[in-house]
Amino acid sequence: MLNQSEIEVLHLHACLQMQYQQPQKALTLLKAIVLCAPEFRPAQTSLALVCLEAQEYQASVTWCQTLLAKQDNADKAALLLCLSRAYWRLNEPQKAREAYGLYIGSHQDNQRNTIDGSPNE
Repeated sequence: MLNQSEIEVLHLHACLQMQYQQPQKALTLLKAIVLCAPEFRPAQTSLALVCLEAQEYQASVTWCQTLLAKQDNADKAALLLCLSRAYWRLNEPQKAREAYGLYIGSHQDNQRNTIDGSPNE
């Protein structure tokens, strides 16, 4: 079993692989993290994004939808944008537009909350 420090180091390594434009390597690391530590939410979010870059569009849609269904998601805007791009790549323009519209709405809500002094979602 991996401890928290090891999980975080593996996640960092996966993020670096993405920066090095090695999505398949990042994908392998993130899938391992999610299997070993399913409660580590940053890896799940990263996996949704990496699936998009690795051209695994349906997997990206599935991860985005799963994570968006959770009420406490701080990465909502990023996931909606990812979902829109994945749908576009799957040749589903209507779903892509809907996800993008939700992204724009969530981005505007965050800006409005920041201006008003309300806490961000």
